[in-house]
Amino acid sequence: MEVGHSIVDEAALALLREPLLGYCYRMLGGAHDAEDVVQETLFRAWSRCDQFDPRRGSLRQWVFGIAHRRCIDHLRTVPRRALSVHLSAPARLGDPIGSPVNADRWVEPAVQPDDEVARRDTVRLAFVAALQHLSPVQRAAVVLRDVLGFNATEAASVLGTSTTSVHSALARARRALAAANITAADRFDPADAAQQALVAAYVRAFDAHDVPALAKLLCDDVEMTMPPFAFWARGRDDVIELFAQGGCAGARLIAAPVAANASATFGQYRPGPDGVLEPFALVVVETRDLQIAGFHTFLSATDRFAAFGLPPRLPTVF
Repeated sequence: MEVGHSIVDEAALALLREPLLGYCYRMLGGAHDAEDVVQETLFRAWSRCDQFDPRRGSLRQWVFGIAHRRCIDHLRTVPRRALSVHLSAPARLGDPIGSPVNADRWVEPAVQPDDEVARRDTVRLAFVAALQHLSPVQRAAVVLRDVLGFNATEAASVLGTSTTSVHSALARARRALAAANITAADRFDPADAAQQALVAAYVRAFDAHDVPALAKLLCDDVEMTMPPFAFWARGRDDVIELFAQGGCAGARLIAAPVAANASATFGQYRPGPDGVLEPFALVVVETRDLQIAGFHTFLSATDRFAAFGLPPRLPTVF
C-alpha cells in the first residue's frame, strides 16, 4: 500500500489539531505547553510521513503516538502543575499573600473548542488538575479511553503497550479520580437564560464592589484562587471578607467571547496611569445550582486575552 504525502496530507492532519490539543492540554496542564507540543507533533508527522504505515494502524493512532511521546519527554523536565488548593491551606483575613510561584507550576485556563469532547466535564480546571496527580500512563489511558473515545486496541497502539496494560492503567486512574472527590460544577451554557442572569448579576456586583450583592450569589463552599499566588480561600464568609478589603475596587469584568474550561470566562481590567483600563487577569467563574461555586483569577494570563477574544485595552467609559 502506498505511503507518504498521498496519505498524510495537510487536510488530514489539520482535522487532528483540536483533539490533539485536548489530549496534550489534559496531559500537561498548560495551554502554552499543549500548543507547542501539538505544533511540533504536526510538523514531525508531516516531515516524517514516509514512516506512517496504514497496515499498523490509523493515521490518528500514529499521530497521537507522536504527541504522546512528546508529552512524556516534556513531563520529564517540568514540575507537576496544580491549582492553589493543592499547594497550601486556605487563607484567612490578614494572612500574607506571599510571593508568586513560577508560571510553569500552575494548571492554566485553556480555550474551549466548540466540539462535543470539549463540552464534557473533563475540561474543567479541577479535573485537569486531578489528572496531574496520576502517573503519565494512567493519565494517558483515562484521556484516550474516557475522554477521546479510543478503544483499548487503539490506546495501546498510541502508548506502545498492550491492551492489558491499558486496562490496568485505566482502572487505577478511575479509582484515583473517584477518590479525588472533585467538587461538582455545572457546565456553563451561554444559551441558558438562568445561568446568564447569574453571571450578569456577578459582574454587576463585582464592578460596583457591592459586597452584600456578591454574598447572595455565592455557594457556602465557594472557592477563590488567584494564580500565580498560592493564596486562596474557601467558604462564603472568608471569600467575602477578602473581597471587602477593596483590592478589586475600580476593576471591571468583560465577558470573553471564547469560553475557558467549560466555565464562564471574563477579562478583568484595571485603570492604568492614563485612566485607560488595562488587562489585569483572566477570570474563570464556575457555577453550581445557579450559584457561584468558584472564581479563579489568573493574574499571569494577560498574554492570553487575544486567544479568548478579549480587547487589549478598554476606554474608561464603556
